[in-house]
Amino acid sequence: MIINKHVMRSTNEKQVLQQVINEGPISRSQISRNLSLNKVTVSDIYNQLLRTQFIKEIGCGVSTKNGGRKPVMAELNVNYGFVASIDMSADAIKLMYSRLNGKILHFQSFKTSDMTLTDVIDLIEDQLRNVDDYGTIHGLMGVAIALDGIIYENKILKTPIKGLTHFDLAKYLRDKLRIPVVLEKKANLTAVFERDFHDNEIFDNVVSIVVRDQIHAGIVADSRLYSGHEGEAGEVGTALLEDRRVENHMASYNDYASEKALWARVYSYQGRQANN
Repeated sequence: MIINKHVMRSTNEKQVLQQVINEGPISRSQISRNLSLNKVTVSDIYNQLLRTQFIKEIGCGVSTKNGGRKPVMAELNVNYGFVASIDMSADAIKLMYSRLNGKILHFQSFKTSDMTLTDVIDLIEDQLRNVDDYGTIHGLMGVAIALDGIIYENKILKTPIKGLTHFDLAKYLRDKLRIPVVLEKKANLTAVFERDFHDNEIFDNVVSIVVRDQIHAGIVADSRLYSGHEGEAGEVGTALLEDRRVENHMASYNDYASEKALWARVYSYQGRQANN
C-alpha cells in the first residue's frame, strides 16, 4: 500500500508539472479540472513546486463569467536550471545546452575521428564539468545522450562506436558529475519528438524511420515508447531479404537501403568508387 501511494504521488507530481509546462500560465484550479484531481492534492503539489522554485507565479488571470476572485497564474521557472543534450557518432560529438522550456543556450560540435574513446569521454566530462550556469539557480541538471545502436535500461548493448559497447557510460558520467544521465538511441528520440511536437498535434502511435549507415525505427505505441526485448524493437535494418536475382542469397535491409548502400549505388551509376 505504501508503494502504491508513492507511485500515485509521483505520477500526480509529473502530471501537475506537465500541465504547467505545456499549458502555462495556468491556475491550480484549472490544473485540477484538466487532470480530474481533487483541489487539495493539486494544491499540495503546486505549493511544493512553488517552494522549490520549479514554478513561479506571474500574477492574476481573468476571473470567470460568474465573477469571483481572479486566479493566480503560474508557469515554469525557466531559470531553475538547464540540461545538456549530446549526439554521439563515430566521428563527431554535438553538444547543446537548453533551458527547461527548450530554448537553446549554446551549441558546439567536436570532430572526434582521430581521438581515442578515452579522449572522447574525457572531452565530454570536461565540457560538462566546466559549463557556465547561464544565470540559472541550479545550473546543469541532467544530460541526455543519443547514439545509434541498442540501448536497454540506460545501458549500451550495441553501437557502431568502437569500444563503447557494454561500457556503462551513464553510470560513469553520473558518478563523475552527480547529475542524472539518460541514454537513448536516436531513432527512439525522433519518434518521441514526433509524438510530442509535431505541429501541435498529439500522436498516440508513431513509427519513425531513420536511415543512416544502418536503418533503425523508433516506435511509440499508445503514447509510450516501445523498446521491445532488451531494446531490440526497431532494428529493422538487420531483417533478411531473399535476393530475387541471385538464388539462395540472403541480404539485410542495411545491405540494400542504408545510406551507405544507396550512395554506393549512386556512385556505381556514375562510374565512380564509393570511397572516392
